[in-house]
Amino acid sequence: MNWPTELEVEHKLAQMRGWLEQQRAGGIRLRGADWFAWATAGASNSQNPMSPCGGAELLVTRDGAYILSDEAEAPCLREDALHGPWTWQVSPWMPPQLHELREHFVQHAAGGAPVLSDLPRLHECGLPTSMREERLVLLQAEQQRYRHLGQLVASAASEALRMARPDWTERELAAACVRALWLRGLQEVHILALGAQRQPLYRRAPASGTTLGARAVLAVCARRHGLCASLSRQVRFEHAGQILRHGHNITKNGVKNGANNGIDNGNYIDNGSNSAAPGSTGNGATGAIIDHSSVAHDDATLLALEAVALDACVAGNALSMVYHALDSAYAYAGHPDTALRHRQGGIQGYLAPEVMASAHTEITLKRGMAAALHPSLPCGMVEDTFLIDGDHLRNLTYDPAWPSTLIQGRRRPLTLVLG
Repeated sequence: MNWPTELEVEHKLAQMRGWLEQQRAGGIRLRGADWFAWATAGASNSQNPMSPCGGAELLVTRDGAYILSDEAEAPCLREDALHGPWTWQVSPWMPPQLHELREHFVQHAAGGAPVLSDLPRLHECGLPTSMREERLVLLQAEQQRYRHLGQLVASAASEALRMARPDWTERELAAACVRALWLRGLQEVHILALGAQRQPLYRRAPASGTTLGARAVLAVCARRHGLCASLSRQVRFEHAGQILRHGHNITKNGVKNGANNGIDNGNYIDNGSNSAAPGSTGNGATGAIIDHSSVAHDDATLLALEAVALDACVAGNALSMVYHALDSAYAYAGHPDTALRHRQGGIQGYLAPEVMASAHTEITLKRGMAAALHPSLPCGMVEDTFLIDGDHLRNLTYDPAWPSTLIQGRRRPLTLVLG
């Protein structure tokens, strides 16, 4: 059901009041930018994407819903046109008065009963794990916003990489991506840009002044309406050595077509999902069938690894099962213990990640959750954000204009060759 925003907020308020009944608490106080966005259907309480909390809080009681802000932050927040039955409580911005007035109001509104909080302070209780897990299952309206976000992130990353040159520095590629994100109304959460020299050495590192050289990888996580979408893409510069030696221009749109490089640029199928397709092998976790004659060896190795993990992302499986599947795939490929040395992603949503995949994360995957895994090898990395739809995965960051191949019935990105 595609709910209007007001109905989504009302649904979440009822959900929180159910939590109050379960915990016999007087109020739920939400400070984090993630919880603020969730409860308000996508509004923001922070102008800084790196800050865990912002200048406003939410307080939900059995019979009230309040936005707690100060005189400095409230005018900007009001421009967001927050939907729902919120009552504004605005205090002076100066710390002594702000703290005293706000704390007095919270205790009075909660009727002296315990107050639950995502970021608990003195005399407050943390949110139970069950509440945090309920947030991971996205409503249809949230899923729709997520799909739109994923398309924008994929478009921004593609734009930045198609503009790139081998004589660019990693920082120039990162800056091009930031610009593309902001022009689309997105906030960057993190951006990784690595060239040929540093990519084999680091899986996660800040962009540097090093020249890209023969190849580049770009990993992006961006936020809109509170939701976070992640992906990674790679490019190879065909004439990098000549360009770096002589400073020749390269063709920004110089993509080798499928007839020349063997890349399958077939029709867009089911938004990149794992529905049945010719040549696919279903959902078996025994390994992907890849035509090695048409896909570069590095891409084939990396995508075969990823396919094992994606096959395990099925509603009803524990997240730890996904981790163990990927860990076994690394060992089979001759890279044991890689999962121990590098993060592999996990459940995604209003944080990136919401829950990190590990050997001991026993949370059960459910329909409506999102997952973003980023397996990596010295030859590169691959990542997209998927929505779990039973035993299907819907690729939220699929880009039909990017070269791809079918693996286990899913469209997966290949290295883009620029002339």
